[in-house]
Amino acid sequence: MKTLIVYASRRGTTRQCAELICKTLGNDAQIHDLAEGSLPDLDDFDTVVVGANAFRFKLNKRATRFVKKNLDLLLKKPLYLFICSGSDNDGARKLFTASYPAASIKHASALENFGGRLVSTDEPWLVRKMLTRMGIKDYDTLTLNHITEWAKLISKTSLVAHYR
Repeated sequence: MKTLIVYASRRGTTRQCAELICKTLGNDAQIHDLAEGSLPDLDDFDTVVVGANAFRFKLNKRATRFVKKNLDLLLKKPLYLFICSGSDNDGARKLFTASYPAASIKHASALENFGGRLVSTDEPWLVRKMLTRMGIKDYDTLTLNHITEWAKLISKTSLVAHYR
């Protein structure tokens, strides 16, 4: 079972999650940053995982473009979508539905929000100022165990789907 994990990350949190998923899945997983070069051939993979960061109430455009551009192929494979966002469940659902085609959401074996991380000192001055005015403080809601368990789910359900 070959799994491709593609991700778009702004400050590294989504990359960290994608790397942990790849490590958990083992040798049959390959990871690709959507900000870098050309993608491997999607036909070479049985399962696809797409990760995106949320910023300013939207998902990363690289991830949304990837899903829209490759929708026909993605609908033929087990598909898993995750985001890194400080949003609650309702907010995460809105991010998914506003950013990805309805067919991809309906087809996805799992949608997950792993939480997020905000370190305001990493942000540009203007963003820090806006965050302060909005009353948004630094946070880290990632749970690495949760990400590992989700990756194990991918491994199990992809194997079942492959042999149907």
